[in-house]
Amino acid sequence: MDGGHDEPIIAPRTLLSTSFDADGVTSLRHTLAAHAQHAGLTGEDLDGFVIAVHELVINAVLHGGRGRLNLRDNGTCLTCEVTDSGRPAHLPATIAAPGPTTARRRGLWLAKQLTDDLQLDAGARGLTASVTVHLPANP
Repeated sequence: MDGGHDEPIIAPRTLLSTSFDADGVTSLRHTLAAHAQHAGLTGEDLDGFVIAVHELVINAVLHGGRGRLNLRDNGTCLTCEVTDSGRPAHLPATIAAPGPTTARRRGLWLAKQLTDDLQLDAGARGLTASVTVHLPANP
């Protein structure tokens, strides 16, 4: 043993796992906010995370009709994955701000701006968009 004080690795804990469609978007947003707050997010970090996930949920409904949301906590971060059955022709190489006259295409850009990380993965079952935010350190 080296006598170091490495932090133990904590397996992610699932806080919320649910399917959704357009009819459940509002209640899902409220449920997500409650779980994220209980996990330790507050203030602007909580608001930003909820808005980011909401944008991903709206995209899932628009492009796939329905989706699945999984919220996980590993003790230092919250990660929310939103999966839909849509199959994009390609994933964007970069997620840039849309121009001022562009009517749509702000969801992914907002999600990226409001969280610490945004990942996109197009798989056989559809598109998964994941956002991660760091939890505040315990005092």
